[in-house]
Amino acid sequence: MAFQFVRWENPEIAACAFALPDLPCGVSYDLKKAVDAYRESVIDGENESEQSPLKQIAEYEARYLPDVITKMLILLHAEHAGLDGECLVLAASKEDEASIRKAEAVLADLYRQLPETWEDARRVLSAAVAAERDFDERIWNPAWKVEKAGGERIPRHLNDEMERLQEVRWHAEATLLDMPAPSLAEFAVKYLICFDFGRDYNGYTESLCAEAKRLLGVPHDAEANELTVLLASLNWRMAA
Repeated sequence: MAFQFVRWENPEIAACAFALPDLPCGVSYDLKKAVDAYRESVIDGENESEQSPLKQIAEYEARYLPDVITKMLILLHAEHAGLDGECLVLAASKEDEASIRKAEAVLADLYRQLPETWEDARRVLSAAVAAERDFDERIWNPAWKVEKAGGERIPRHLNDEMERLQEVRWHAEATLLDMPAPSLAEFAVKYLICFDFGRDYNGYTESLCAEAKRLLGVPHDAEANELTVLLASLNWRMAA
């Protein structure tokens, strides 16, 4: 489905209002932090406190397509700032709707270039891993062995290419990890990416726990059952 803004049905916000969509999967960590700070500042409503994180977002050097989309969405919100409770909304007059529609057309082109499904993201990651491994085994690692044995140092361009391939693979990992797993089998893959082979992507712990509960059907406010009681007991604390 082509990207399009969803109308925000609250006439008190503006004559023309749209929901600000979720960030795309795979946004760089530092940019995501700046967006979170911007969002919190807008919600808090402190006088122009959002200007500092907004400046960080505007000056952030986008590394990948999700970064470009994220910057565009937040800068668009800053231009058409609206808020309904804790939801960021694009708010404009009828006359200004045209500028939002122009941005929508560009965003539709950008979104079409993103992986749409879990399988799309998995194939991108598999290709990135294969490219990095091939370069390492055929070129970089032999050059490193020569340097280790006291021979010629690894040429700068080989190190640069190795770093580029690693960044491509890291981004592909982030995209897959941000994408909702269709089932527990895919969730297990995400868990292994984070913690197998001595890895410790503890920054994903909270989101992995939330996703595990979603896949197990653990609701936030339903009647207690054996599973919800078990999970609640893990958070039990001895009374003082």
